[in-house]
Amino acid sequence: MELPHSSPAKCELPSVIRFLNAKNNSSVEIHLQLVEVYGEKCMDIKNVRKWSREFNEGRINVHDEQRSGRPSLPESTVARIDEMVRANRRLTLEEIEDGLNEDCSHFSVHKIVSETLGYRKVSARENLIEEVERKDIKPIRHYLPHRPIYKVQSETTPIRPIYDASCKASKRSLSLNECLETGPNLIELLPEILVRFREKRIGAIADIRKTFQIIGIDEKERDYLRFLWWDEQDPSKIRTLRHTRVVFGLTCSPFILAAVLKYHLESIVDYRKPVADVLKTFILCR
Repeated sequence: MELPHSSPAKCELPSVIRFLNAKNNSSVEIHLQLVEVYGEKCMDIKNVRKWSREFNEGRINVHDEQRSGRPSLPESTVARIDEMVRANRRLTLEEIEDGLNEDCSHFSVHKIVSETLGYRKVSARENLIEEVERKDIKPIRHYLPHRPIYKVQSETTPIRPIYDASCKASKRSLSLNECLETGPNLIELLPEILVRFREKRIGAIADIRKTFQIIGIDEKERDYLRFLWWDEQDPSKIRTLRHTRVVFGLTCSPFILAAVLKYHLESIVDYRKPVADVLKTFILCR
């Protein structure tokens, strides 16, 4: 027998997802409720997660974007954003949104910057890197060599830069990793994770999006994380940049990540504490 709501309007399901997501329902819970009302073929869990993620990132529009991938905003807005980015490479997405003085969501700004304008890497706009002015050049500094890793089948990051902190200037010199304190290993060992994973009937895995990029570096330490890059408009010019977040590849990065996770999990004292204790048990060494 056909369900009474088996043929919803195009914007109906996203509207329901937005409502349930605002009530802090998980993607799995939202999907179960959709199936219960609209049937099993209404929307798969992958698309439910996509809509939930975009609503969490600031999206308010419940209609599908145009097939071309371009946000439905006037060309003047796109031109204005491009002008702002070219004038100041350190702008964040939030600063661009505030500077537009019009109704343009965070999601739409991100779409314009990354897809319409073709800035595949928006690190500078998210304060992941910053440009070093000539007046800030200091005698004590270190430059990270880097090379590209190509993954043609990837739609999001077909080219990924790899920074080598173990590189030495000469046989007698020290690499940056040899000068850093590694710190104790707080991450659970792989054999213990595999054994625990097999204890129950159902196993679950999760990933933290851009894990290292959410941990900041103290400003006085950033000069050891410099690197050179060519100018996007004039490749003959070389720009001096430096990282403002923890870099994957540093010998101390795993400890810093684990210490930050441990700190935040132990700081939770409200109704989420039981969940935090479970996560701490599975992520960190006992």
